[in-house]
Amino acid sequence: MITNVDDDNEGTPVLAKLIRLACKCIIIHNYNTALQIILALQSPSVSSRKSLWISLPSWERRLAKDLAIFGSPIKNFRNVRKALEEVQKEEIPVIPFNGLFLSDLVFNWERSNSSDSCDPKTSTLIPFYKNHLTAKIVKQFLAFKQPKHQFERVLSSKEKQLYSYFADIGRLGSEFSM
Repeated sequence: MITNVDDDNEGTPVLAKLIRLACKCIIIHNYNTALQIILALQSPSVSSRKSLWISLPSWERRLAKDLAIFGSPIKNFRNVRKALEEVQKEEIPVIPFNGLFLSDLVFNWERSNSSDSCDPKTSTLIPFYKNHLTAKIVKQFLAFKQPKHQFERVLSSKEKQLYSYFADIGRLGSEFSM
């Protein structure tokens, strides 16, 4: 969205809005969306536009730097993990950053495969530690799905009408396919 703007002054409000949105996501404990915005702001197509960043007020540039530090993958997302641990202790509803758990699962799979001295196809040994660690990671992720973390949404009558409209279109099927 920002990369299609010809004049950087036109893109500045969009960039500022994204920075503030990422902050609000962290405040309401929606870490998945916050990290996606933070990583998008750090993408080469956005971060390389120096005139766009310079046109931001200094406090928003500082906020963007703080967000980048918060979402940094260095030291295995240490800041994000700390925030998730604190929120989980308080039993506040939270949307965790899925990338943490996926990277942990990939690391566990790669580490245990590289540390095995025998061929996994011919080995009769069961990788108990690998399976135990995988189960632990999955349990940590599923802990956020507990009822105490469920968000309840009361739909207005207009929202109910909109959902039923889309459901009707889905039932009609191929009439609307292109």
